[in-house]
Amino acid sequence: MRTPHHITTHPYPNPYDELGTLDRGPLEEFLHADTDDADSDVAGTDVADTDVQEEAQDDTWVPPNHRRSGRRRRRGRFAGLPLALKAVVGVVVLAAFLTLGDRWALLYAEHRAADALKDRMKLSAAPEVEIDGFPFLTQLADDRLDSVRVTVPDVAADRVSLARVTATAHDVELNAPDGPTSVRGAGIPRLDGDVLLSFDDLNRELGASQVTFTGHGRDRVLARGMLPVAGHDLRLRADARIRRDGDRSIDTQIGGMRLDIGDLATYRPGSRASEGLHLTRSSAARLTRETGKAKALFSVPAVVRRLGVSDSAVRQALRSDTELARVTGSPRFVHRAMRLNLIDLALEHPALLKRLGFDPALLDALPRLTRPVLADRLALGFRLPTPHRGELRLRDVRVEKDGIRVRIEGSGLAVGSSR
Repeated sequence: MRTPHHITTHPYPNPYDELGTLDRGPLEEFLHADTDDADSDVAGTDVADTDVQEEAQDDTWVPPNHRRSGRRRRRGRFAGLPLALKAVVGVVVLAAFLTLGDRWALLYAEHRAADALKDRMKLSAAPEVEIDGFPFLTQLADDRLDSVRVTVPDVAADRVSLARVTATAHDVELNAPDGPTSVRGAGIPRLDGDVLLSFDDLNRELGASQVTFTGHGRDRVLARGMLPVAGHDLRLRADARIRRDGDRSIDTQIGGMRLDIGDLATYRPGSRASEGLHLTRSSAARLTRETGKAKALFSVPAVVRRLGVSDSAVRQALRSDTELARVTGSPRFVHRAMRLNLIDLALEHPALLKRLGFDPALLDALPRLTRPVLADRLALGFRLPTPHRGELRLRDVRVEKDGIRVRIEGSGLAVGSSR
């Protein structure tokens, strides 16, 4: 039997002991601290028990807080700004609020003024009111506005409508005895503006969409279009001279009025030799080629006398077409035929004009289109209203591309109850 051999254990260290020697943990320090304190008590040190307790509390180990989600103290957005810069920012913000309040009060006042003018002037739409000057509240507190601009569209004036009336009142004095919210009226020491008579409105109101008005030069307006007369559309041509009639009204002098009946004849109202109903050059020239119409003229003694043809030549012309062609073919005959006033002949010889191609109803209606009647239909004038206080007058009249523009000025005017 073998003797058992002694098995020597391998000297492997305990891994937990090695880990413990790497660091002296807080528990060991705590235990050592208690041991030291106990040794101190045994040795009879002079440290008081209370001091030992306080040191123990101070040396007590507290585990660190490694949580990154812990709250940190945040600094204000403007904490790092200098005090002067903060003051400037505050002043700017305050000024912005004051400006906003001033503009809001201005818009409110303009709206109230527009409604008041609409009711007082009995307008179909509220006018546009613009109050100038800044700040507005200081002006209102002083009961005085630097300037107020008012634009009123579509104002009736006699037979025409004013497309736009624009006026600017300067140094307006407010009548507000109980403060800015109790404005009863305003005094207007000085006013200037302009009035526009639009050609588009004139075409619609005076021309009945058949006559158009266009500017020509500084004071001239051309009227061109069609005018219905006795079932016929006659071509109308007229010129209007625009002028100021005194300090309060505009007058139009109508001239060059003419109504063309196709290429047959031209009617000019009036009693002079060049006025009335006359054949055109083309229709007078056709008489030389139309034997029947020429003989119809020569059959009326009154026409023969006006044409300046002798009785013997007329008799020969009525018997011979060759002689008729010789008489009517001369330039002198055409010229004299154009000078005949057919209105006079229409009353005495209606059959003759019917033979020449005229409608009897038209010949009956033309004499009633006298110069005053046509001038009244094309009149563009108007008169400024009379204010109940102060003066309002015309300063200048000018024809422009879009219409007739009139400059106005006033003084000592008032709206509502002034001071």
